[in-house]
Amino acid sequence: MTYQLNIKYMKAEVGKNYIHYKNGNVYTVVALGRLEDNPAEEYVVYSAGYDGTIKGSNATWIRLRKIFEEEVMHNGVLTHRFTRTEI
Repeated sequence: MTYQLNIKYMKAEVGKNYIHYKNGNVYTVVALGRLEDNPAEEYVVYSAGYDGTIKGSNATWIRLRKIFEEEVMHNGVLTHRFTRTEI
């Protein structure tokens, strides 16, 4: 089976907002970066745009860029892990 990827919505861009596929929460990409120990892999630094009582207000997360931008199977449907939004 072949899937066509929608690059526009899966490319992480600093300052843009994204909705997570599983929880619907909005996150803002604040930076792209690399680890000194492994500069070949790029990471996305993103901040939660919600007040999470368990993880704190505006919690900041780091994820491999290739994972941030990948598609995942959710409830039998192939979808982007994060989808850009204008919120």
